Amino acid sequence: MAASNSLPLILLVALAAPASARQFTPVSQNRSVSVTASANDASGTPDTDSDTAQAPGFGPFSQTVNASASGSLGTASSSATQTSSIGVNHVSATGSGGASASAPQLEPGAGASAHTDSLFEFVFDVTAVSTYAAAGFVSRSGPNGSAGVTLSGTSGLVFLIGTGGGGSYLEPLDETGILVPGRYTLAIVASGAAGASKFYTTDGVGQFDVDFTVDAAPAKPYCTALPNSAGTPALMAATGSVSVAANDFGLEATGVVPGAQGLFFYGKTQTMVPFGSGFRCVGNHIYRLQPMVAADGPGRSARAIDFTVSPTGGPGSGAIHGGTTWNFQLWYRDPAAGGLGFNLSDGLSAAFEP
Repeated sequence: MAASNSLPLILLVALAAPASARQFTPVSQNRSVSVTASANDASGTPDTDSDTAQAPGFGPFSQTVNASASGSLGTASSSATQTSSIGVNHVSATGSGGASASAPQLEPGAGASAHTDSLFEFVFDVTAVSTYAAAGFVSRSGPNGSAGVTLSGTSGLVFLIGTGGGGSYLEPLDETGILVPGRYTLAIVASGAAGASKFYTTDGVGQFDVDFTVDAAPAKPYCTALPNSAGTPALMAATGSVSVAANDFGLEATGVVPGAQGLFFYGKTQTMVPFGSGFRCVGNHIYRLQPMVAADGPGRSARAIDFTVSPTGGPGSGAIHGGTTWNFQLWYRDPAAGGLGFNLSDGLSAAFEP
């Protein structure tokens, strides 16, 4: 039976993929390019032009629009492009917007203007702890060119990379991290504006090239974290890979009390026993990952693990080898909560490979 035309292509592809392969679920998209231009004329009626194009759904989008205006007292032009696609766990988008204008110097009534935007906005849901990677660049040239990319979620901003102001500048995009379950918005924009009068002329170009991927987290959470004095539970996730040879495994806890000192630790067994204002999720014979770390302003604590360095505590070496499974947790101070003045994250279990 043929697929219904009422279902967006990306949803049909995602539904056909194994559930374990889908890391995000598309919710909505808004992708468009738009341009305007206006130029003054001695007749008193300016010449104007505009155009716009918008993606009708989640399928591939590739459009270029142009606008130009010409009058006896000025000329202006603008152009916007975008090529973007939304796939299973992957988004790619390239786009630009540029505008220019000119007008006779010192001529009464001289003037022209132009504006352009290339906009990409994608809203998606994440139902399990996942990792993300964003690569590419945003750039600007001219005094009125700008470009930026942001990722935000229900708990606030995840990252922001942008350019603005005068001159030419290219800002590389190289962001990685953890996405906890929730709704997220990836927004990318390139803009250019131009203006001219009998006294001045300005122009601008913005450009972006972005690849964004969401993958399964290399480790799985377990156990329960209780809310702290900031009102949030501290949730564990992993970055990098579980390959010991790659040696790029890292730990991250979000929802920690901002500024709180904490200590990551790990062990072979799992448990769930009351401890402080939370639960200890790692059994006896624990290994401590020194030194302590402080949570940043948004309440994130992170630590890279070097497999070549032996931890402290517990019997034996505590060395992590391929073919072994270990359980991790964060202990952190929280005197404002009362009691014993500390809390813990949930647990995180990782099965390591050679």
